[in-house]
Amino acid sequence: MEIDPLMLTIDARIGRGSFADVYSANYTHDNRKVPVALKVLQLEEEFFSYKQFQPMNDEVKLLNTFIFHMNIITFLGACVNTKVTGNDGKTMPVSLGMVMELSTMGTLRSYLQESEGNFEITDELCKSLAIDVIHGINALHSCFVPIIHRDLKSENILLFPGKSHHGENIVAKITDFGISKIKTATTHKTKTKAGTSNFLSPQAFEGKFNETSDIWSYGMILYELGSRGKAPFCGMGDIQIWRHLDQRITPDMAEIKPYFTDKLKNLMLKCWGYEPRSRPKAVNIIKMLQSNAAVIHQVEEVSMGTSDRIGLLETKLVEITGVVDDQHTQNQSTNEINWINLQEHDRGVESLMKELSIMAKLYTKTPVQPKVLDSVNSLLKNALGPNGGKLFHRILLKLVTKGAGVYVEGPIKQKDRCISKVDNDYEGNSSRLVDILRGTATFDSCGKMKAFLDFVKSSINIRIIRCKDRVNSPGPSKYRDVLMNIIVLDDDNEAKLFQVGELQLHLKYMYKLKKADHRTYDINRIIPADMRDDEPEV
Repeated sequence: MEIDPLMLTIDARIGRGSFADVYSANYTHDNRKVPVALKVLQLEEEFFSYKQFQPMNDEVKLLNTFIFHMNIITFLGACVNTKVTGNDGKTMPVSLGMVMELSTMGTLRSYLQESEGNFEITDELCKSLAIDVIHGINALHSCFVPIIHRDLKSENILLFPGKSHHGENIVAKITDFGISKIKTATTHKTKTKAGTSNFLSPQAFEGKFNETSDIWSYGMILYELGSRGKAPFCGMGDIQIWRHLDQRITPDMAEIKPYFTDKLKNLMLKCWGYEPRSRPKAVNIIKMLQSNAAVIHQVEEVSMGTSDRIGLLETKLVEITGVVDDQHTQNQSTNEINWINLQEHDRGVESLMKELSIMAKLYTKTPVQPKVLDSVNSLLKNALGPNGGKLFHRILLKLVTKGAGVYVEGPIKQKDRCISKVDNDYEGNSSRLVDILRGTATFDSCGKMKAFLDFVKSSINIRIIRCKDRVNSPGPSKYRDVLMNIIVLDDDNEAKLFQVGELQLHLKYMYKLKKADHRTYDINRIIPADMRDDEPEV
């Protein structure tokens, strides 16, 4: 349902994430104020960015299998592109606000850690919380199309007053579905790491997610229950954790408290089975913890309200698409005018176009990374090594300077962006991720760009894999540039391991609009195809 922003009043901020802030708020409904949580995704420099837009797009997909369950946080509605008033009377812009039920008790992790010296955690309460969490997991895994959470941990479990499955007065609910995935063929092997390292199974560490990876994480939640909120592998970095997992070393069992029963301890160890098939299913864990099988209610799809919510968010996607299309049209017009002016004043245009036409036919291989670089982690590690970014930029800087151009080192692509690109563009195949190493060269004339291309072709340090000629054949934005996928070698030594990188060549007269083009492209590339007028550039 769509939430009327005039009926919302924001209070204090109670949480902060990578892409969103969470506020406590009041929602006035039928003349009654209802405490709610408001998760706000904000705009960045008045533009929608990829990182901000993607979770919203994923939310629409996730709502296709939306469920209502006592151990899953309840999504109440959304408000988009509006302003919400705070208790101080000031308004706050909200690009997307997601309204959910408000936890008055906080996260499971804070509850466990604050219990030290304040109150006693009993074995029954511990068991009750374990039962609630596994009921929530079972609900996700029992959907007609299963949902894999991928980031289960005590910080993503909220507590509420109420009657639990086990009769205690605290109910645990799973929240934060920012990186959750509806199960597909690629869910099994995305070759990208997501989630929190301390809670990932050996397979999830390599990007292989399914129900069994959630069960491993559940075992880590049991560890937190048994240790009063101590994080598994506390204080270790990713590499240390991976080494422990590879050597079958479990978290420090000395941290487990006396209230944690042997039954829960044995279950925890089963959840940590190295082989995914050895881990118990969620429904079997429920039977293990609850002797009365009748309490295991069948999880069914609840359609009431779901179609309306999906329709609402799809409508908002259409609105955003309209804004992007308007900007796209303006960019097209400006780029066409700039190109016409460039043709009139640059005598080297025809020569450059002929050269690029030849190169585009000569270098047509699909760029892929060496087989040994088979994950985002290995690609990033290689990029930081001696044959990575430093060599890549040093060789290119020398050649671009020789060609009287300006070279700018591109930053190594961030891990979260790599993961999103592999999952959404390459169907989980990280070998197709060929722009972790990237550079940009800008030339103030077509003649200088052609001279640089001659230097590249004759260089013993450069191997051209693919040349995309977007001067002769521009994309929908009508922006004209050159995209090359190359390998940069050290003194013609191909025996060493080098990864494919990306080099973009721009004409200074056109380049001034590139930033606006790329922002529009970032959104276009993830808008559903049936909402776009034309396909984004690749």
